Amino acid sequence: MLIGTKPIPASDWAASDRPGQNISIYKQVVDEQRNTKWAYFFAASGINICLLLQIAVATSLTVLGASGGPHSAITSLGAINTTIAGILTYLKGQGLPNRLHQYRYALAKLRQYIDSRERDFKQPDCKLDVLMEVEVIRQMYAAVRQTAEDNYPDAYIDRTTAPSTTIPTQLHSTAATAAPPQTAIDRPSGSGPPDNGGDGPSNTPGRGA
Repeated sequence: MLIGTKPIPASDWAASDRPGQNISIYKQVVDEQRNTKWAYFFAASGINICLLLQIAVATSLTVLGASGGPHSAITSLGAINTTIAGILTYLKGQGLPNRLHQYRYALAKLRQYIDSRERDFKQPDCKLDVLMEVEVIRQMYAAVRQTAEDNYPDAYIDRTTAPSTTIPTQLHSTAATAAPPQTAIDRPSGSGPPDNGGDGPSNTPGRGA
């Protein structure tokens, strides 16, 4: 219920005074994954069609130029070829279709993780903490969205990482990791006994007369 794998009945929203529904993370992931799938399909198809048209136009230009065809036809085909090249440059400059493919893949991984945890919680011997897993899923979703924002509109750089099983609640103190104070000075092997500071008799033999 916290992630929204089970939809809330519409009657509950109708009875409240909210101006809109509180859309769950799971529904947002499913909707964005479906929309991104179609956006990737149209972007990839459009780019492939433009590439095929550019090849056909370039071939026609070569034939007309070699055979001395009408200048009006050559000019028109040249303008069409330039237009197609501009469309391809714009689409590739937007990082398409790879950016949409990477975003769809990140959403699919997040959805798979949510579905996997839902199956785990249905096991009678499940020892996972519900609130901790909810927080992990929220952080994963925020990371996916932030990655998509950071990589708009060009190259896609994935910043998402595998979810951690624990969530740190406080920073470790630097004193806990500091080395213990040194209390003795090691002497090289074979050295003589320590100096007693002149309080006792010295073991060093005296000089002869």
